[in-house]
Amino acid sequence: MSDILLGDKMKWKMRVAAYVAQKMLRESVVDDYIQRHGAAPPKSLSVIDMIHDDLRTTSNIPVGKIYRELLLTGSKMKENHHASNIIDLGGFALWVLLHDTAYRDPFFYALNDLANDQVFKDALRPLVRPPEAWYCPSWHDAKEATREKTESGVLLFGNLSPEENVFVPELQQATYKEMQKKMKEELEHQSEVNRQ
Repeated sequence: MSDILLGDKMKWKMRVAAYVAQKMLRESVVDDYIQRHGAAPPKSLSVIDMIHDDLRTTSNIPVGKIYRELLLTGSKMKENHHASNIIDLGGFALWVLLHDTAYRDPFFYALNDLANDQVFKDALRPLVRPPEAWYCPSWHDAKEATREKTESGVLLFGNLSPEENVFVPELQQATYKEMQKKMKEELEHQSEVNRQ
């Protein structure tokens, strides 16, 4: 979580919530498995292992396709925690939508509407970006630039490269304020020149 020390409070809350959820999903379910089936499982299972196994072998074609898309999307991330948020937490949500009778029917109803809504498809098209342009992989590359510049002595330890600065909200805001200040000074200078 140290990568968001300068991030906003909501990112902290989301990261902590994701960490707690993943910790709970990784808890062993061996005792529960033995109680239900009368024998030990072939390996130590966690909740998320069972969820992934169920999604991997589902006969529900739409859910199987969505699950494979989650796996593919997660594989494009360059940071493990980003990948696991997509794969594990997304997989858990998908599993709940498939198995919980309170959510299954509304999920498929909404999915059907989206699949058949041309306006939705048209509005979605400009928002779809290739993986190399996604925020998280780009941020990963920017952190690598900082690491390389720090190791080579171009940057002092603890400083961020210009590439990484754009991913920190407070630094983005400071840069924006500095740009505004320079633009104001330039306008005042031009105004002074014009008066002479």
